[in-house]
Amino acid sequence: MFKKVSTLLLVAVFAVSAMSFAAVKGEKKKVIAPESVVMQDAVIPGNALAKNAPTYSKATAGPAEGVVIGTTDYDYGWNNGWSRQIQTYQNGDFVHFTFMERDLAPAAPANRRAHKYVFYKKSDGSMVSGYPRPKSVGASGFGGLDVITGGGGENIAVMNYHTPNRFAIDGGPGLAQFTESTPALNPSDVNDPEITYDKTRNALWYYHSHARLDFGIAKSTDFGASWTGKDSLLRYAPAAYRKQGTNNGTLDHPIVVGPTGDLFLLVNLTGTGALAPAGSAHADSADNIGYFKSTDGGTSWTYTIMGKDGDKLVVGTDTVYVLFENFGQFTATVDKNNKLHVVTNGYSIKVVNDTTALTYFYTLYKNSSMSSWKVISNPAAAHIADFDGDYNYGTTNGLGWCYPTIAVDTNGGAVYAAWSQYRVTGGKLDTAVGNYAQYNLYQAISHNGGTTWESASLVPNTNGAIFSGAAPFLSHSGNSRTAHLFYLADTVSGTVTAATAVGAGVVQVKWIYRTVTFTTTGVGDVAGAPSSFELSQNYPNPFNPTTSIRYALGAESNVSLKVFNMLGQEVATLVNQNQPVGSYKVAFDASKLASGMYLYKLQAGNFSEVKKMMLVK
Repeated sequence: MFKKVSTLLLVAVFAVSAMSFAAVKGEKKKVIAPESVVMQDAVIPGNALAKNAPTYSKATAGPAEGVVIGTTDYDYGWNNGWSRQIQTYQNGDFVHFTFMERDLAPAAPANRRAHKYVFYKKSDGSMVSGYPRPKSVGASGFGGLDVITGGGGENIAVMNYHTPNRFAIDGGPGLAQFTESTPALNPSDVNDPEITYDKTRNALWYYHSHARLDFGIAKSTDFGASWTGKDSLLRYAPAAYRKQGTNNGTLDHPIVVGPTGDLFLLVNLTGTGALAPAGSAHADSADNIGYFKSTDGGTSWTYTIMGKDGDKLVVGTDTVYVLFENFGQFTATVDKNNKLHVVTNGYSIKVVNDTTALTYFYTLYKNSSMSSWKVISNPAAAHIADFDGDYNYGTTNGLGWCYPTIAVDTNGGAVYAAWSQYRVTGGKLDTAVGNYAQYNLYQAISHNGGTTWESASLVPNTNGAIFSGAAPFLSHSGNSRTAHLFYLADTVSGTVTAATAVGAGVVQVKWIYRTVTFTTTGVGDVAGAPSSFELSQNYPNPFNPTTSIRYALGAESNVSLKVFNMLGQEVATLVNQNQPVGSYKVAFDASKLASGMYLYKLQAGNFSEVKKMMLVK
């Protein structure tokens, strides 16, 4: 059972994070958000909502077998692109989820669609869930989440969603007791929002589209109490791709932050000119996939094109032309080397003559250091006759639902991708259920930063998997890496999509959390070994009477980890020895100490860092 942290205590946790480290000589002062940020009830408007009480439960299976996180009769994960619906904390020990829940069987307001939040604790399988926007207040649309990893708010979830546009922050780690507010954004015609926590600045980034015509961002340095930002990113794109007055492509994708604070936003842009392959029967505008990037904290941006409609792709003996804008499905994450990794739906056509073209479906990968796309799905499965000119097998968007997702190792060596792929039986699409195409989840793994890939393989027991999402970083233990997947097990595909009538679509399908573990043989860094020194925030914090402290050593060092009271007096020595490169976890038992604030200091060679923790008895 999770113990609720009081508002006063949470205020204290954030407030002490802003205190000076003067009690330990020579340490620098950290500056974070003021304590008023945490006192949401005092500073954030629109938060006087009646909150639903959290629900507590226990997983009946382990992550490797598949944990049921929730159910819905709304088998549509997000609009276009990709929403971050899963995020991990402390190497996957804690997992946060959000998904669209709905059940049209009961009467309103219980049948409203709503973003549901679930917190999963791996050690004992316990789960706590709740609604950032209670169903009694109103429905909520698509959105995403992230997890704060610094500034005293460690392991606290933040979310946003639209219709209406909202931001929500949990009252503590895994409490599922959110405070909801309406960000003051300019302009206010906000769609398809996504949220990102930026550890390099202890800030939040709120991405949104303007009536699906342009892209805007907003930044908050006070945990959502106020926002400032850009009303348009389209101005930074080449003139040929500033097509106003129409849907400008993919809408859902969170900003991703590099290790030094560079910002990346992956988008589709609609072009103004024709760029059709020679001899093609499918002329199209010069749409493209690319990313906005800022190296100065969002003040200015550049745009880099990664692929244009009509780009030629040679796969074995086949020459096809990729149409990136179709279905708008892609995902990106960035590694510690500031390299952006992208996976996308490679819907393509093969030109036969002036009137005939064949349809191919690939899953494609590219990173910001590569000049061409790589096919990571099985090329032999890219085309069957059922694909050609027949789009009535899909649930809403027609054929092409791939929804790929990607995760990287913290050192950038291992890259993991997963996607939905059509189930084919005897050379024909499996349409046994409702005459709609059925799917399974496939995966591919690279051990060298995306340069080469193992052959694609089926993720076992993933019947009907669509809208897959992966936590952006792989967990690690020695040479093992673990991907954290979240997907909709739509075993009755096509029967419940976006039903609107009360009593309709009452078949509930499951949102599943599953892990995939593999052994990596990565090059460069030693597998599993950190390349830098780091002291993590203790967890839990506040604690009573035990807590854990993690740290990483980028080189063999004489290590000292000590605890001090606020007078600078040493109260415990946790480590005092030489240790090799690696990641470490130390337990601290404060049962003999009085309640209050304590400092813990890591000294490893020339590296030194101090953090604060609160003991509450």
